[in-house]
Amino acid sequence: MSWPDLNTIKFTSGKSATEQDVNDGVAVFMLQSEGTNIGSPINITIPQYAYHKDVDTGEVTNVIIIQAETANGNDIYGALDINTGGFMAGTAPEFELLGKNVPK
Repeated sequence: MSWPDLNTIKFTSGKSATEQDVNDGVAVFMLQSEGTNIGSPINITIPQYAYHKDVDTGEVTNVIIIQAETANGNDIYGALDINTGGFMAGTAPEFELLGKNVPK
């Protein structure tokens, strides 16, 4: 299993995701309250490689972080599962950030 080149990955950074961003596949989620966006972007490198660890099963998945926002004291990351091509969202502690260099 090889990691994809980050230059081929769609992402959103430096702003709150919109419905259009989600529809375009550059974001995984919108943080909203009563129809109003409440998310603020987190200042981390996006996109970047990461591992996601499922809190229930302990399963580790290779992902690419494509979105990072905070709201109500919670940091939430959106990620692309590079094995399935599916999207996931989770809290920051679920992810081990690896940066822009291809993991070995």
